[in-house]
Amino acid sequence: ITVDSIDEVKADLTAIELSSDVYVQIWGVDNKLQTGLRTLEGFDNKPFDPNGFLLDAPVYHDIQAGSRRLRVVSVPLERNNHRIATLQVATNLSVVDSARIGLAKTLGIILAVAVLISGNAAWLTLGQTLKPLKIITEAAEQINRADDLSRRIPYDGPGDEIGGLVDSFNQTLERLEVLFTSQQRLLAD
Repeated sequence: ITVDSIDEVKADLTAIELSSDVYVQIWGVDNKLQTGLRTLEGFDNKPFDPNGFLLDAPVYHDIQAGSRRLRVVSVPLERNNHRIATLQVATNLSVVDSARIGLAKTLGIILAVAVLISGNAAWLTLGQTLKPLKIITEAAEQINRADDLSRRIPYDGPGDEIGGLVDSFNQTLERLEVLFTSQQRLLAD
């Protein structure tokens, strides 16, 4: 950022309304604190991010300051293409962290509810889908127990795969009945 003087930046800082959790420091090229806005405990005469002085472009880092997590933006201030200071702005990330935790909890609850709802929906859907197969199985067992090849498996559903299976099974029963009847006549003769 190009500026005319550090005093100009100081005047701009006092005119800006900042949130109560935003802290500002301006460091000269001699690594001495020039001015600041809202001192942060533990950073009275030391920079928020010492690594920010080493770079020629604006950069941000997340740092741990005791129990607080801060995001620090370091911006070199230039005049006539020469660095005259470094502006460091720090903000407390506790609001962001609590929002992230709240969002994670909310998403967890939504995920659990979605899994329960989709599981129940799948169970009900599969139950309805497999109901004709259960009826077919019961009818085939009754035919097998009674040795009555004249009975057929009733099916009044759509002509889908299950309908095709029922038709094939009924045709097989019909052939078996014809063969069994022919065999009985042959034995009787």
